[in-house]
Amino acid sequence: MTVATDTFLIGAAAGGGQFLSTLLMIVAFIAIFYFLIMRPQQQQAKRHREMISNLRRGDEVVSGGGLIGKVTRLTDDEATLELSEGVRVKVIRSTITQVRTRTEPANDSSDDDDAGNKPKPKPAAKPAAKKPAARKPAARKAPAKPAGDKPSE
Repeated sequence: MTVATDTFLIGAAAGGGQFLSTLLMIVAFIAIFYFLIMRPQQQQAKRHREMISNLRRGDEVVSGGGLIGKVTRLTDDEATLELSEGVRVKVIRSTITQVRTRTEPANDSSDDDDAGNKPKPKPAAKPAAKKPAARKPAARKAPAKPAGDKPSE
């Protein structure tokens, strides 16, 4: 072997280690990008799809524009929200961002076994106590005059 060939082989061996470390760094960046950005975003999108598919009439929801209403009608792509009595708005289902309160599913079973296990209804709320009489505001005192404003004699 000649000196030139030896030098070339030594340089290639040194460069190969550099290539391997660069490749490992690129793989590490891709793994970090996946686990810190892509995977959480995919999980959040999955939870949102499940929430949208599980909507029911009577659920209180928040739309993307911040409107809070009760679901009165559902179609494949739209939901009708009742914002207040007589005020209804149609929204795209995917714009619903949060379900605040869920309605209980209807019990379709006709089993009488559960009749004895039903919880007792809560007693009616107690009447509100009388409000205390309004307090009179305290009398205001005149502000003190600064010492330097006395007239000279």
